Amino acid sequence: MYDLLGSMLFANGTPARSIDADVGSARLLERAVAYIDTNHTDSELTIQRMAVDLKASSRQLQRAFTSLDITPTEYLLQKRLASACEALKQQRMRRCGAGLPSDVSRTDSSPRAIFLPTESC
Repeated sequence: MYDLLGSMLFANGTPARSIDADVGSARLLERAVAYIDTNHTDSELTIQRMAVDLKASSRQLQRAFTSLDITPTEYLLQKRLASACEALKQQRMRRCGAGLPSDVSRTDSSPRAIFLPTESC
């Protein structure tokens, strides 16, 4: 009986996580992703500040992001890069004479063709 209990508590030699810990980690991940999505443009945003604001430790954030196979810092960087790419696309559209993304729908070209490098823009 003790062997059975031991095998349940220690899978592969490591203590099993409780369901509460997994649920808490999932909730923290959800809050952290929303926090980064909202605040990624803040140049002073750090993982340490985010941990304080979310009332968690940096290590808890690291563990929460393991389900995404990414670190909180990498997620923040990806979000910032995606935002920068979008800003560059918008700038390129303005340089080419399109004021708003909706202007693309009034052309005979696909949005993909608008954003591909050409010699004219």
